[in-house]
Formats: sequence, C-alpha cells, structure tokens
Amino acid sequence: MTQHPDPTSGQVTDEVTDEVTSGHTGLAPTGNDAVDAVLDAVADLDGRPLEEHAQVFETAQERLRHALDLPHQGS
Repeated sequence: MTQHPDPTSGQVTDEVTDEVTSGHTGLAPTGNDAVDAVLDAVADLDGRPLEEHAQVFETAQERLRHALDLPHQGS
C-alpha cells in the first residue's frame, strides 16, 4: 500500500498498488540479484547497533561495485 497526499484536502490517503517489492527494502527489485541482496542487507541495519553500520556500508559498497562491474545477470 502506498500513501499519497490528496491535493484537494491535504490529507494523506492510502492507495493499493500492484508494485512488487524486494525483501525488506520495500523497493521494487532492480533486476540484478546481487544489487537486491546488497539493498536488503542495508535495509536490515534498522535495529542493529550503530557500531555495525560502517562495516555494513563498506561491504555494501564493495559488493555493489563488484556487481555493477559484471555483465547484467538478472534473476
């Protein structure tokens, strides 16, 4: 479900959409399994100790760089 502001009333309304989402991110899949896995790992940071965030971001950057350097390999 997606929330959108109603331009006439200014209130937020819910809209049911047919969007397919990926893992925990709530984002549409990118079509690249490696990128989607990285996005899921970053999304999992919520609720984890702050001390762990830097390492997760460093690993995410390395994995994204590697994934985006390879030829596209979708699902």
